[in-house]
Amino acid sequence: MKKIAVIFGGKSPEHDVSVITGVMTANALKEVYDVFPVYAQKSGEFIYDKSFFDLKNIVDKNFKKAKKVFFLPSDSNLYFLSGKKHISLGAVSCIVNCMHGGAGENGSLSGYFNIADIPTTSSPLVSSGVSMDKEFTKIFLKSIGVKTLPYKVFDGDYDKITKSLLYPVIVKPSSLGSSIGINKAENDRELKNAILEAKRYDDKIIIEKYAENKTEINCAVYKTEKGVFVSECEMPDSENKFLSFEDKYVLGKRLFPAPISKKLSDKIKSISKKVYLSLGFSGIIRIDYILCGGEVYLNEINSVPGSLSYYLFCETFSSFTEILQGVINAAIKEHNKKTTLITSFESDILKIGKGKGGKGFDKLKPIL
Repeated sequence: MKKIAVIFGGKSPEHDVSVITGVMTANALKEVYDVFPVYAQKSGEFIYDKSFFDLKNIVDKNFKKAKKVFFLPSDSNLYFLSGKKHISLGAVSCIVNCMHGGAGENGSLSGYFNIADIPTTSSPLVSSGVSMDKEFTKIFLKSIGVKTLPYKVFDGDYDKITKSLLYPVIVKPSSLGSSIGINKAENDRELKNAILEAKRYDDKIIIEKYAENKTEINCAVYKTEKGVFVSECEMPDSENKFLSFEDKYVLGKRLFPAPISKKLSDKIKSISKKVYLSLGFSGIIRIDYILCGGEVYLNEINSVPGSLSYYLFCETFSSFTEILQGVINAAIKEHNKKTTLITSFESDILKIGKGKGGKGFDKLKPIL
């Protein structure tokens, strides 16, 4: 039976949501794999205990029997330290990334497991990094002809930015999700307060045109060896000016499938698939859209979405397990393909400067 590590939690304002996603995912997989539920604490340390299949043990911080665990470069084993010895809990076949925000979505975790040489279900470093930063997302989307709302990046000059704005606007931390730190501003005073709030979470702030009379639509995508699968569209239902954290995770009002025309639904699904393939995503992602004035604007890309968007694909928990199996198998196959690539190049360049005291380095020519 393959050993699978489910990583969740982490140093992120989205930590609590990630814990729910991780515990849910670990339980969905434990009947078909030997699962390690690995909790990344808010300090960043990885700890593991079989009791983490029960959410209550994490909420109550029942960590007395938990082991601090870690991975090593080019080594698929999950280790814990006993005295001065590294003790292996077993070789991990694949990592299922359930860490929302922070290292989980900005590519850091993908890079970490690239070094450990373990397949991961989340997207590669570049696609994760681009989709995490809202400015980079907009730059990329423009290059493939996908519309986003007009925006500016706050450069620290309040007077300058207010002269070029038409209110109302939405102020967002550039690299954060779950609607945390987001506020609407209708005048200079509200703008300054919104920027100060956003700066608590990020050093880059996006100021975006507010879409009046908008409709928000979500659509998820994943890939297995059988191809790319796109969900039906959903419509989050909220009376607020924008979807708040509570709207997304507490109140949870949704219309599914979204009450929009088939033509519009097909257009959104087509854009979602195009973005997924163009940026080289893998695993499960969710894309959030804004419909306004007859146009479709892509709002943001979630490379590790809440609950891994299982509710957009599945009516039963067992169906979610099947999807995860397909995503895991695809990640392992893709990783194995990359192991056939050449990763070294033999040359004589090091012999030039091997003399004592560094003699010979003057023979090296700069690359122009």
